[in-house]
Amino acid sequence: LMQEEFDSIKRLLKKADKKDSKREVFGANKHQYCCNPPIVEEMLQKLEEDFHITLPKEYRNFLKFIGNGGAGPYYGLYPIEKAFDYNKEFLCMPCLLKPNMTEKQWQELLEKYQINEEEDEWEKIYSGILPIGTQGCTYEMGLILTGEYRGRIVYFDYDYENIPFFVEENDFLKWYMRWLEEI
Repeated sequence: LMQEEFDSIKRLLKKADKKDSKREVFGANKHQYCCNPPIVEEMLQKLEEDFHITLPKEYRNFLKFIGNGGAGPYYGLYPIEKAFDYNKEFLCMPCLLKPNMTEKQWQELLEKYQINEEEDEWEKIYSGILPIGTQGCTYEMGLILTGEYRGRIVYFDYDYENIPFFVEENDFLKWYMRWLEEI
C-alpha cells in the first residue's frame, strides 16, 4: 500500500504543478511543487539516535521515498536537518497539546510554562513536536512525535496568539494527500 501512495503522490505533484502553473496557490512560488532528493536510511537512523526519537513511519517513509522536504502546504516542508534545528532537547519529551483544547486549557498551559520570558521553560509547551514547515511569520506545522497523538499534524504559533490546531487526518501521508487533492 505504501508504494501505491508514493506513486500517487508523485503523480499528484506533477498534476498540481501543471494545474497551478501560474503559482497562484499560497507558497507554491517557493516550493514549485518540487521535493528535495530523498534522504538515505543511514542518515535517518543517525538523526533518530542522536535525538532519541523514532519518526512516525509515514513521515519517515516520505523522507526516504518522496523527498527530504520541498513541496508541501503553505511554504512547503523543511528538510529534516532544518526541522531538527528547533527545540532539540524537547523532541523526545511528552507532547502537552491535544485536539480541541479550550481557551481555558490553553491559558493554563501557558501560565504553567511561561514563568518569565528570560527562561527557556516556555519551549516545553511544544515538546514532542517536530516542526516540519512554516505557514509564514511565527506559524508552524508540526508533527507530533510522542504520546497519544503521535503522527498527527498540528498547526501552532511561536507567539502563542492562537490555540494550536490539529488537522483532521491521523497521519502525515493522509494530510499531505489531502493538500495535493485540494489543488
